[in-house]
Amino acid sequence: SHYDSIAGLSARWLWDWKELPAPGADDNASGTSAVLEAARILSKYEFDFTIKFITFSGEELGMFGSKHYASDAWKLNRKIAGVLNLDMLGYDPDELDIDIVSNEDSQWLANAIGYIHNQHNINLGVNKVVDPKLIYSDHSSFWKSGYSAVMVTEVADSKSDEFSPVNHSPDDMIDKINPDLLFNSSKLVIATLASLADPILAQSPNIDLAITSLNLIQSSSKSITLVAGIGNLGNEN
Repeated sequence: SHYDSIAGLSARWLWDWKELPAPGADDNASGTSAVLEAARILSKYEFDFTIKFITFSGEELGMFGSKHYASDAWKLNRKIAGVLNLDMLGYDPDELDIDIVSNEDSQWLANAIGYIHNQHNINLGVNKVVDPKLIYSDHSSFWKSGYSAVMVTEVADSKSDEFSPVNHSPDDMIDKINPDLLFNSSKLVIATLASLADPILAQSPNIDLAITSLNLIQSSSKSITLVAGIGNLGNEN
């Protein structure tokens, strides 16, 4: 998440943004509180994969914190399986729902969140949004560095009626937060993170797969294209 806030809707904010009050309860204390709660809960357990809980600064003025982190990670060849970016999880005027924003390469992360949502029957609508043009949050810094990332947010469309009218203003206060949305979306993110970091199948099917054919379709100095036929030799569907 990002922990900085800004009063961009206030008069003279371009000149006085350092002094103008910007409580940022929804944007983005809501997302940051979910990160802290995830850290509090999951730090009590051990996982197969490393989990990093990060809150960035400088998002509102150009994603400076996440750009620096993602760029350094790419330069150092760090392996990052995926990033869940939480940005605004506290405002919803009607039915509780969130948007999961991904690019084409990050759809598997959005699908994982949808799968966990269905598995645990969490009282929350989940909308998958595949749009690489939605770059105005920290997830896009990881896209640019070649990593999978999604943004989990109350709504992706800033022109929607579900977008908080007080964001980027002195009125973005805690009394505008919908606690049920924040609670249920945090529950979903934490469950997804735990599942991805400790991928244990509850009921592993006794499958018996075999490669029945293998054909070289195309080869070059940089790539090889193969087509494989897979057959199920066991009794499981």
